[in-house]
Amino acid sequence: MVHAVIYCMRGWVAFVAFIELSNAIRCFIDEDNFLKSGLFSNSEPVDNDKVTSITARLMGKYYFLNFFVMTHCALYIHHFPIISLSICSLTLSIFLHGSEAFYYYTAPVNFYVLFPILVSFFTIVCLLIAPIYLEPEQKKKKIIVQIDEDEEEDEETRVIKQRQAQTFPNFSNRIKKTQ
Repeated sequence: MVHAVIYCMRGWVAFVAFIELSNAIRCFIDEDNFLKSGLFSNSEPVDNDKVTSITARLMGKYYFLNFFVMTHCALYIHHFPIISLSICSLTLSIFLHGSEAFYYYTAPVNFYVLFPILVSFFTIVCLLIAPIYLEPEQKKKKIIVQIDEDEEEDEETRVIKQRQAQTFPNFSNRIKKTQ
């Protein structure tokens, strides 16, 4: 049975995926209000022309990529490579928004910058906690599978040893002498 915390994490990651999808759609549809006056509004009006439709499409594709990664994480949170990919994607989002605000000074420190940074940071913490609630379930499955495999291996090895003993009667004695 899956732990209740995993269901909460799936819901949260799905919410983050929905935010990324809405950001991607806003980049393609409403680039003037979302990017120029919202995210990159710290630059002067003359420099604000640097936020072109190419930048908007690039940011939209980036948000779509994050949307797909977060959706896969919400659906397949029990796979550790998906969790690590999501953590890398969220870390990149933190660096993107943080560098625009604190290094390049093209974005003001406002809601449009702080909200993605805080959501990404909180989601990374949740994804780092997720394996704690996934391990007991997987350990139980491994123990059950190992018991079944041991029983099958015992029968198979007995049959193989019997065939080898019939075919090569001195084979086991030769192995013991060489060791």
